[in-house]
Amino acid sequence: MKVGIVGAGASGLAAAIAAAKAGAKVIVWEHNKSVGKKILATGNGKCNYTNLLMNPDCFHLKEGAVPLQVVEDFGPEDAIAFFQELGVEPFSRDGYIYPKSEQAVAIAQALEVGVRRWGGEIVTEVSIAKIKREKNGWNVIAQDRQWNVDRIIIATGLKASPTTGSDGSFLTLIEQMGYQVKSPLPALCALYAQEKNFFKKVAGVRIKCGLDVSVDQNIVASEYGELQLTDYGLSGIPIFQVSGRVARAIFEKKKVEIIVHFVEDKSFLLERKERFAEESMGFFGNGILNNKLWKAFLSQFAIAEEEKVMKVSKTKLNKLFDFLLSANFVIEKSATFDKAQVCSGGICCKEINFSDMSSKRDRALFFVGEIIDVDGICGGYNLHWAWASGIRAGRSAAKG
Repeated sequence: MKVGIVGAGASGLAAAIAAAKAGAKVIVWEHNKSVGKKILATGNGKCNYTNLLMNPDCFHLKEGAVPLQVVEDFGPEDAIAFFQELGVEPFSRDGYIYPKSEQAVAIAQALEVGVRRWGGEIVTEVSIAKIKREKNGWNVIAQDRQWNVDRIIIATGLKASPTTGSDGSFLTLIEQMGYQVKSPLPALCALYAQEKNFFKKVAGVRIKCGLDVSVDQNIVASEYGELQLTDYGLSGIPIFQVSGRVARAIFEKKKVEIIVHFVEDKSFLLERKERFAEESMGFFGNGILNNKLWKAFLSQFAIAEEEKVMKVSKTKLNKLFDFLLSANFVIEKSATFDKAQVCSGGICCKEINFSDMSSKRDRALFFVGEIIDVDGICGGYNLHWAWASGIRAGRSAAKG
């Protein structure tokens, strides 16, 4: 059995190893000069490649729970064992699993060496222009070369981080073949807010707090963690976790607001108001909020720092307190693909047999990784999906 794999990223290399170990003759095509380029940028160069916490809430699934079976059958312990066999020892930080060396290059090198060790061939600097179905397999066509394989696995990714060579161009080819595709959008990225003047004043501030996502005035998601305020809007892990959903809602022309809870308890503010009635408003926020942030809040409601708490009008104080408890920011857009870690969207799940990752239209065609409409939250989940789907497809393709 000859298995061809388009794309030498995380899912493609995992598929190649699995297929080669199962006895297939494997060839991998990659249009970059080297393999696993996007892997090198993951986890700030440290590569958080799986997570000990693995449940449905870790993935954004648009078409039911069928894809979850893939990650349930290949859990974090399996991912750790897979890489240990390739020579990479794990290091856990609160359940987030990294290579012991804390270098993403360790994962990329282990995968490349693993493919070659098991007899797989990797062809770099080649762009696959077309795949053509033939009676006994596939004709794979590049600029000046062609190959024939029995089974083909598509592992090209989408548009996130295009500088790594991930441009999503192969998805167009798949769509032209008649497959239903959901438009790729940035995910795990920052968000741009309408309130530019406010954010320019607070750029650089980090604060741990809760937030809600409102879509057309309905709360659809909530997060808690360290929020990063930028000169254009909002960033940080809590924002990354909801960014895919936000980008999709904006794409669908819906109104999106992020509601930030800078302070959780109104009674706390009222008690503080009584306790520090004789102090200045500048002092009121001391010790509870970043000074830069507090000054911006006072400016927002035209309250002088030197004004005593007891002298501020009830109307102004109530508006300030309401803002601290639930500050609504209108989101204009998400960051672009070049600033996104992954994409949402891709080939619709209903097109795929998740029992083996094959196409429901053609059992000799397989899809893996980011090109499928499955994406995870921060924490190693998108890479875990790449390993789990790639290994399942590789083993299945090798069986014939």
